[in-house]
Amino acid sequence: MHKSLMNKLTAAFITIFAIILTASAFCADLVSDEIIISVKKGSSPQSVALLAKSFGGTVVKDLGDDIYLIKLGLEDEEECDSVEDMLTSLCSAPAEAASVLPNLKTSLMLTPNDEYWKDLWGHKMIHMPQAWDTVTGSDSVTVAVVDCGVSPHPDLEGRLVPGKAFVGDDPTFIEDQTIDDDTKEFVTHGTMVSGVIAANGNNGIGVAGVCMDGVKIMPIKVIGVDIAMSGERTATGSMSDLLSALEYLRGKNVQVLNMSIGYDGVTEYAPLEEKCKALANEGKILVAASGNESSKVCIPAACPSVVAVGAIDSRERLASFSNYGPGEVIDLVAPGVDIKGLDVIWDDYGERTFDYHTADGTSFACPYVSGAAALLLSKGVAPADVIERLKETARTAAGGSDREKFGAGVLDVFAALRGAMVVINSPADGESATPNANVSLSFKNVDVSTFEIYVDFKDEDEDHVPDEGAVPLIAGDDVTPFVDVKANTVKFIWTDVSSQKLGDGYHTLYVSAKNGDGETVSDFSEFVVEAIIIPGNASGAYHMVAFPFNFMSGSSMAYTVDDILTAESGASSAFMLCRWIPTLQLYATAPGDEVTWDNPIFDGVKTGGGYALGDATRSYCFPAGSGFWVKAYEDIVINSDVSSTSEDNGYVIYLYPGWNMIGNPYAKTTAWRSMLFTYKGQVKTFVEAVKSGWIGGNLYGYDTEQTVPAYYRLSDTDAMKPYEGYWLKVHIGGTSDTDRLTVTVLP
Repeated sequence: MHKSLMNKLTAAFITIFAIILTASAFCADLVSDEIIISVKKGSSPQSVALLAKSFGGTVVKDLGDDIYLIKLGLEDEEECDSVEDMLTSLCSAPAEAASVLPNLKTSLMLTPNDEYWKDLWGHKMIHMPQAWDTVTGSDSVTVAVVDCGVSPHPDLEGRLVPGKAFVGDDPTFIEDQTIDDDTKEFVTHGTMVSGVIAANGNNGIGVAGVCMDGVKIMPIKVIGVDIAMSGERTATGSMSDLLSALEYLRGKNVQVLNMSIGYDGVTEYAPLEEKCKALANEGKILVAASGNESSKVCIPAACPSVVAVGAIDSRERLASFSNYGPGEVIDLVAPGVDIKGLDVIWDDYGERTFDYHTADGTSFACPYVSGAAALLLSKGVAPADVIERLKETARTAAGGSDREKFGAGVLDVFAALRGAMVVINSPADGESATPNANVSLSFKNVDVSTFEIYVDFKDEDEDHVPDEGAVPLIAGDDVTPFVDVKANTVKFIWTDVSSQKLGDGYHTLYVSAKNGDGETVSDFSEFVVEAIIIPGNASGAYHMVAFPFNFMSGSSMAYTVDDILTAESGASSAFMLCRWIPTLQLYATAPGDEVTWDNPIFDGVKTGGGYALGDATRSYCFPAGSGFWVKAYEDIVINSDVSSTSEDNGYVIYLYPGWNMIGNPYAKTTAWRSMLFTYKGQVKTFVEAVKSGWIGGNLYGYDTEQTVPAYYRLSDTDAMKPYEGYWLKVHIGGTSDTDRLTVTVLP
């Protein structure tokens, strides 16, 4: 079959004088029995059909602009090299096509088959699948891991090059180490760091590094292990060891230095700063962890020539341990909580086994940035441009935009490779949304006239990219009214662009735009619209709730109980609301007790709820974010028209000394640690407010999903659920206008 096909192809009247791409360039990503040809302008469809027939093919589709898809009619699926032979034969024959190319299988995101891929949430946050479609690494780039050594973990096979040890009295390490040496590093830190950078990807085991192919790791050991008489092992190292190591790396074939090490409490050290500056002047990129003490950024991260990296969690909140300040020392933040990586386990006899484990720390945020730098270098970005590219394309963290804490923002590797970015802020992947969803996008360095926004698009190959022929919801000039060029955002609500609300169920959102070179940047999310239901039962089920309404002076926004909560039977008697009033030290119920809405900031006007100004019927209004108990005798559905209400700048809730019922008034989860507290003109974060004695350090929810419902304390990684209420202890504030404490719950 192959020989006869080749004879037919050789006889065909085809020539190539344009771009020729061999099949080997694509191999696993091509349709092996199809080709795409460009013919001379003006060629008739009949002549193209005869051309295809001459080598046993048929025209499948006219792709426009004198381009045609040809099916070869092979009896079995061709090997990659056979397709390459075919293309070569076509290229050498005489006559009428401008180009002949393989038909490539489109895939926006390379998803590796590594065992723990599903656990690598950080890779997805920084858009590694999209980035890997551009480059996966190059063996011309080497990263020096300045750490405690690196063990030859199977997931680092072929990635390690000889390093050197600078620990003076470590008997477990050969000074002029070669990778084959049995390096007994009882601290697995350096191995895990190396794995984040360069663990082999798509090899069916373990994890994948940011540079999942090609990039090399050079172990530079500056931390050793002291073994006490008791057998206890302690990591040790000195500044002189680090300075010696940095001097050794001068002039070496190393492009990036990863330093997931630090000196707690030390923010300046002139000799170290000089060494780092000298290496940076050579064009090397130095990256270091900010530290894990919830304190100031320590050296080497604090050195001016070093990229300082802080850690964030899966909700893009600053990790509770991550150092920051003073001033804008942090350059970037990257995933550093619940990071899955390489592990080395030593038994009492000095025998080791290799495994995988999960760990936290800025130590593991740092190699994300080092790996990103190595990937940009692999693509050919000039060393002098790498750091600026990474910072310029970082996106604002969901947890905040404070540059002291987050630097330029969250690392985005795909955006950095393209020098541009588009990010779907809401509804983000996996989030819930209302039928009139708020759509919010961020972008950098794109041509806004090229925006295309698709919702619920055709995607038969499930690659998260609209199939050919899919029509965008809005594109080009239709997006312009919603673009804020100064803020680099696109914002609209669903009814701005559609006469129909989103139905219940899952929806897909795809956004793309082009950079200055015409390259596409994009983002995808899958979100769900679902009715918010508060479950009830015949004896009355208790829940803590909060709702999304803000009373504004002069506003006509006055919702009654029946407007907001609709029992399935349609009867408001199917539920009862109850609220703790800290100023009165009592519970009040509603309907029927106006004290439930009491907010005694201003005499006679209950500005956080209560009655709308000028409302003669004194209809009840819900204070946005204030918490309530609800006793539901039947399932209660939150009215979807009302639940679409939102406040871009957050809801302000008034607080009083004692236990306060507050909550999340949004139709999506929100970070409780990102709440802001205001008192007498001062604004503090949750952690800062606790340190100042304004509030207690914990937030308590009520879990109704347990067999026996009970209170629980929210952890740092928990989020406030949509429309749920919580308890917060407050120590200051009062009922006067000059002594009030408020909390702003951010979207």
